[in-house]
Amino acid sequence: MLDCPRMRTAVFLLTSVSCTLLAPAQTTFVRSDRGPTIIEINAAKTAGYRIPRTVYGTFLEPIGRSIYGGLWAQLLENPSFEENLWSADQLRNMIEREPTLSASSRQGLPLPWEPLEAAQGARYEPRWGDAANSSRSLLVMALPNRQTGVRQQVYLPVHRVLRYTGSFYARHLSGPPEAEVSLRRRNHPEAILARAPLTLAGRDWTRYEFTLEVQRGQLARLEPADFVIACSNETRILIDQALLWPADHLEGMDPDMIALARALKTPLVRFGGNYTSGYHWRDGVGPLDKRISMLNQAWGMPEYNHFGTDEFLRFCQLIGAQPQICLNLGSGTPEEAAEWVRYVNARWGDRSGGLLWELGNELWGNFQIGYPTLERIAARTRAFSDAVRQVDPRVRLIATGQDPDRFREWNAELLSLAPGAFHYLATHFVVGCANVRKQTPTPEFVTLSALALPVGLERRLREMKTQIDEHTGARGHVQLAFTEWLFHCPDNRVPCFSNQG
Repeated sequence: MLDCPRMRTAVFLLTSVSCTLLAPAQTTFVRSDRGPTIIEINAAKTAGYRIPRTVYGTFLEPIGRSIYGGLWAQLLENPSFEENLWSADQLRNMIEREPTLSASSRQGLPLPWEPLEAAQGARYEPRWGDAANSSRSLLVMALPNRQTGVRQQVYLPVHRVLRYTGSFYARHLSGPPEAEVSLRRRNHPEAILARAPLTLAGRDWTRYEFTLEVQRGQLARLEPADFVIACSNETRILIDQALLWPADHLEGMDPDMIALARALKTPLVRFGGNYTSGYHWRDGVGPLDKRISMLNQAWGMPEYNHFGTDEFLRFCQLIGAQPQICLNLGSGTPEEAAEWVRYVNARWGDRSGGLLWELGNELWGNFQIGYPTLERIAARTRAFSDAVRQVDPRVRLIATGQDPDRFREWNAELLSLAPGAFHYLATHFVVGCANVRKQTPTPEFVTLSALALPVGLERRLREMKTQIDEHTGARGHVQLAFTEWLFHCPDNRVPCFSNQG
């Protein structure tokens, strides 16, 4: 994990489906009641079974800084100047971290944008229905002989690159047709690190590109700066869709994150989680400038739709992994799911299909948008399965099973479906390490409790597999897919792993 605030990520975890790897070496445990335990490994003698390569994979969804502010290299938040992109809790946390944002909001600025100089007062107005992207733009009204503008705190990866490129949309309304973008020292508008003057053309929405280059040593690693869009001399402009990229980005992705992900040598990446039940894939395809910003309801944070299907597939190619995608069985439709499968098949590998798709995510929970009830899960799973298999008969499907502690009734409904409706039954294991029964446990006790969890989990998994075999027998060929495995433990008030999915 990188130490930059904008790169805290959580792309970890996943799946158990079948592939082959070299068999493990034969291991002998010699246990003693006195003295240390001895483990002997004979690397020359392999065991009589093979470990599936996909016993380990990775897990990616837009939560926290995993994609936006992490894998995705674009540096600005709320680039389209929209409202209602954060839940109330998230907004509260944002303002607690940066109290000055409260005053910015009173001036009509969309968070986390701030005025270039707060003392200038009310020089901004949001505009609905007149936008280059999404639904809203921002009117900036400059004072005479003074720059008026907006700024946003950014963390530049100066340890790696000093040149930054970007663009924004503007519509010139009145005054001199001039604007400027710049990078400035945080909270010091007079300290300009790099600037790019721009001449505005015409009165229609126009996209303006720029390049900014800071000098080596001007910013320390992890030192924040301000990105600024400004005008002066009573110029009035509408601005929208501002994007800022490090010049070394890899097709929109952060090269540090690509290197870390590639080093994992993961065979499979799952694109899914709680957001799946409200995600519509068509929102994330097509020209980037036309993709709409909206609320990610699952996590109360923005979904800019910049990282969509094509970007995910390219990410998989860059790190040498196969894609596994969760379909929207919440607010989605079977037809939408089938078209997504068709779209991906036309763009991946040899275009022959046969990829791994998951039929929803944790649909047993009422926190999932449009969750099916117990009485409807089998019928809804069958409808999506039928639609997808008509598009791709070779597809491999994972049905959304329950978690190990309460799986019997839910899984029985799914297992009542005819053979071939799905190939795997998913389960998740998401546990908070601090949830122990002992009062005031020591760190050592919490560690030992966490290490003991797999023992109980194995017993539950055997029970789940027994239930599957009882329902399907040899004709069913249904296996378990462990599509989320996660511990999260308190470290002061910050979890060491985010609870994804």
